Amino acid sequence: METTERHSNLIANFINGYADGWYMAVKECYRNELDIKYIERKKGHSDFFEYEFKSQEKDVQKLCEAIKREGYKLGIIDTSENTVDWLNSILQLIHLYEEVITKKRDIDIKKEKKEIQKLGEQTGESRKRPFKDLKDDEQEDIKRLNRLTIEWAYPKEAPKSSKTSKKSVFEWTQGQYFSFAEGHLFYDTPKGYEKWEKALRTIKTCCKIVSATPTELKNKKLVEGRVKFIIYKPDEKFTFLKAVKDYKLSQTEFVNFLKTGVLDK
Repeated sequence: METTERHSNLIANFINGYADGWYMAVKECYRNELDIKYIERKKGHSDFFEYEFKSQEKDVQKLCEAIKREGYKLGIIDTSENTVDWLNSILQLIHLYEEVITKKRDIDIKKEKKEIQKLGEQTGESRKRPFKDLKDDEQEDIKRLNRLTIEWAYPKEAPKSSKTSKKSVFEWTQGQYFSFAEGHLFYDTPKGYEKWEKALRTIKTCCKIVSATPTELKNKKLVEGRVKFIIYKPDEKFTFLKAVKDYKLSQTEFVNFLKTGVLDK
């Protein structure tokens, strides 16, 4: 598995201290084990930001849907749809500018945006090569061209971008370095963490990790950690929890179990 950059599409949102909608009651204190971290990110002035949509009263989903309705050849985009990450991914498409101006023939781009016309000419040669093979300044020019083109083509949905060259933003980000460890204990209800006599009558499933290794970076590759855990169920009289079965999963598979409750038999 190759390494990937951090992104803002979080695997869990926490409400009242627990992962919202998850099968197991995973406490917010496990953000680190889920590799959800609050970090500073420096972004180019072409990137879309959540705060731009909020401050300008725009909607991320409406802009994404407006773009998708046009039928552009976007290819495979490896991010969740209708998100800021999705928008920032399409800024890297070298053919987006031509596709948009072809679809929007009813608007004269020369009259609308001199900067777009200038960047279109300036990036002519760069846009003949794969985005990943370009230098940083060439990549930024293409992203700027695409951002301005989107603003021009979708003025009702797209927020206006900042003109500063770089911006530092602190935000919650998601990675793949899951690191659940020995001794971690989870119940399928928040009530399971209350006083034991009352908790015991509410628990249907409990899992306890007996050994684990974290997901790590080795030789520039992401190496999946492993998790061994035991599933417990209450006895018929709800007087104690009895061990039912043990499992061995990757860290990613274990996180999926916490989220969905699904285990292969």
